[in-house]
Amino acid sequence: MTQPLSHESDMEALQRAVPYLRMFRDKTFVIKVGGEVGEVEEQRRTLAEQVRVLWEVGIRVVLVHGGGPQTTALCERLGVPVRMVGGRRITDERALETAILALNGAVNTAWVASLRGLGVRRVPVNFLNPRPGTPLAGRSVLAPREALRILAVLRFLLPDAEIRTCGGRSLALGPLESWMFHAGASATMIGNYLTTKGRPPAEDVAMLDALGLEPKARLRGRGPRATHDASPSGVPEERPGEPLRRDR
Repeated sequence: MTQPLSHESDMEALQRAVPYLRMFRDKTFVIKVGGEVGEVEEQRRTLAEQVRVLWEVGIRVVLVHGGGPQTTALCERLGVPVRMVGGRRITDERALETAILALNGAVNTAWVASLRGLGVRRVPVNFLNPRPGTPLAGRSVLAPREALRILAVLRFLLPDAEIRTCGGRSLALGPLESWMFHAGASATMIGNYLTTKGRPPAEDVAMLDALGLEPKARLRGRGPRATHDASPSGVPEERPGEPLRRDR
């Protein structure tokens, strides 16, 4: 488009959009982005701006990014063989480790940096929980120190955002779970998750108390999320809360 839209054109576009805004408000859009898009900063920024618009009109967005080209490039630099059959990557143990490095390192960091410029305020972080019967069954669980590194990078890139650990945190962090608050997390979801059970809320409350952290966030709805210590039954409606406070 080379000419700016007129006022009439703007109004016409808004009128056409209104029914869809009503239809999809409070819904969740899952957007899958290919790795090629992630290689170009301008394309990342453009998509990030579009995601912000959807969020501002009441549509929740889950952004799932690929990283095929970046993984291939890293494999070539590290001397890891790249096997493709019918356009699909054949992943052995070495290739999987390289893919994790590429996705959790350069690719994910680049997307977070693009979102940072848009004033992202809350970042929920889920860790892989390989469930039997799913396509990801049998995949390796993220190492605790790698999970902590991800949180630290997010905190570095988004110093003012609420970084909330969610599904898979106990599985990925294991004995280092309490370290997530030292690494950069400022909130966590307690109780059960969408499709899997979490650990008893009392254990999380005890962990916060041992760290000298006071729960501050409270939510609307029947159950807890983030740092609230009520019953875990039900799926609550989320409301932004204050970060955890260190009192002692």
